[in-house]
Amino acid sequence: MSEFKYLRALITKNNEAREEVKHRLNLGNACYYSLQELLSSRILSKNIKLRIYNTIFLPVVLYGCEMWSLTLKEAKKIASI
Repeated sequence: MSEFKYLRALITKNNEAREEVKHRLNLGNACYYSLQELLSSRILSKNIKLRIYNTIFLPVVLYGCEMWSLTLKEAKKIASI
């Protein structure tokens, strides 16, 4: 077995995080677009929108990141969010 899911995280035999990072960024993208109407609202302040971003969006993207062994390219992708 070369890879398996454990607690929703993809574990590979070489401990490569490339596929997991790509999967997490796609989930973050889906989360962002599901919140698009709320985040583009003029009623909510910037502070509230940042709190929504920090409490909903970031945990979706960064779930399981403690066990990722990142390359420089993957780290730049994550830093750009």
